[in-house]
Amino acid sequence: MPNTILGSLLGWVYRDEVSRIHMRRDQERLQRAANRRAWGQISRHHSSVARPVRVERIERETPDTLSLYLRAEDAAPVNYRAGQFLTCCFVVDGEERRRAYSLSAPAEHGLLRITVKRLPEGRVSAFIHESLKVGDRFRILGPSGDFVLTPDIHQAVFIAAGAGITPIRGLLEALLQREGDARVTLIYASRDEDSIIFRDELDALSRSHPALTLHYVLSQPGKGWEGLRGRLEETRLSALLNGLDDGGRTHFFLCGPEGFLAMAEQSLRALSVAPDHWHEEHFRAAAESTAARPTEAQTVHFEKSGRTVEVAPGQSLLEAGLSAGLPLSFSCQVGGCGHCRVRIIDGDVVSDQPNSLSPEEYRQGYRLACLSYPCNETRVDA
Repeated sequence: MPNTILGSLLGWVYRDEVSRIHMRRDQERLQRAANRRAWGQISRHHSSVARPVRVERIERETPDTLSLYLRAEDAAPVNYRAGQFLTCCFVVDGEERRRAYSLSAPAEHGLLRITVKRLPEGRVSAFIHESLKVGDRFRILGPSGDFVLTPDIHQAVFIAAGAGITPIRGLLEALLQREGDARVTLIYASRDEDSIIFRDELDALSRSHPALTLHYVLSQPGKGWEGLRGRLEETRLSALLNGLDDGGRTHFFLCGPEGFLAMAEQSLRALSVAPDHWHEEHFRAAAESTAARPTEAQTVHFEKSGRTVEVAPGQSLLEAGLSAGLPLSFSCQVGGCGHCRVRIIDGDVVSDQPNSLSPEEYRQGYRLACLSYPCNETRVDA
C-alpha cells in the first residue's frame, strides 16, 4: 500500500510538472504570435538597408558598461520608438559580426545612444570597449523591435536586471513625457552601487516626476547602502508588486537574463496579472556560424509568395528573399527575436546557433530565415 501511494504521488507530481511545461510553451507560442502581429503593425518604415553611422561620443556608465553616441552619416533621420534596438554591423578580425543593442535614450541633437555591457566571453563587446573610438564608423540596420509603448498604456511597472535597464531607460522617460503624472514604478536589480547603470539619470527623472517610484535592489551593496539588500527573488518581487496592478490598468515591462525573466513571470502569474499586460525583451547570446555554409547557389521556392529565388553562396534565406522583394517578416537579424521564423517544407538548410527557436519548433520544421542557409533545392512556407 505505501508503495502504491508513493507511486500515485510521484505520478501526480510528474503530470503536474509536465502540465506546467506545456502551459509555459503554449504561453511562449502565444507571446511570439502576439509579437509578430505587433511588429507587423509598427514596422512599415523598417528598412533592411544598412546605414553608416559615426561614433561622436563615448561615455562610461559603469566599470563594465559604456554608451556610444552615434550620428547617421546619410541625410535621412533615424526614426525610432523608445524600447527599440539597432542591429550593429562591426568588422572584428576581418569578419563582419552583427549584434543587437537597445537604444537607451531619446535622440539628443540628432544623436542615437546605444549602451553596451562588456561580456566575459563577448568578442564584439570586447572590441567595442577596447578598440572602438570617437570618429570610427560602422553600419546599422533598423531600428527594430516591438518592446514599445502602445497608445493604450497609461501607467506601467518596469522590472529590470543588470543591462536589462537599457531599453527600459528610454521607455521610462517616454512614458513620463507622454502621460505627465502617470503612476510609474521601476524595480531594478544590480550587484552593487557602482553597477547601477544610468543611476544619475534615473534619480534625476525621479526628482522631476514625483509619481515615479524607484526601487534599487542590490545583491552585494556596500556598508553604507540604505536601500534594499539581497537578490531580487520571487518573494521579494511579489511583495514589491503587490497592489501595483491597479485593477488591471497597469502594464509590466520586463528585461534581463532568462532566469530573471522566468522568476518575474512567475511573480506576475501569482498576482494574476493578465498575460497581455506584460511585455518582455530577452537578452540572448548572439548566434555564431556553427556549421559549414553552402558554397554553391541554391534554388528556393517561397510557397506563399509564389516566387522562386536563387540564393547565392553565403546568403541567408532572409537576405535572398528581401533582395528579391518578398514581404518577409524580420526584426533583429541576429536570431534573438523570432520574427523571421519560417517552416521548411522540403530541402535541407543549416542554421547558426544559438537562436530563439525551441527544440519543439525545430522538430516541427521551423527555422529562422536570418540564420538559415539552403544546402539544396528548398521549399519554404513563406
